[in-house]
Amino acid sequence: MDKLKSKKWWEDVAVRAIKTMATTFVSTIGTGVIGLFDVDWRATLSLLIMSGISSLALNLAMLPEPEEGETEDLGEE
Repeated sequence: MDKLKSKKWWEDVAVRAIKTMATTFVSTIGTGVIGLFDVDWRATLSLLIMSGISSLALNLAMLPEPEEGETEDLGEE
């Protein structure tokens, strides 16, 4: 759980989330849009936010389980 306290880990998570959001943006914009005003910006923004949240959740889910002695650091006894 030390990773949750690590600035480097959070920076890496932010970079991955931004990359995921950029990929989502490109794939959303590229689907049947003829011009700039044809884009449903509200739906696109919603998808971008959800992809960022999903990326964050995936990174949290990939954290290793705490070791036996690490639970004391979390305030649990």
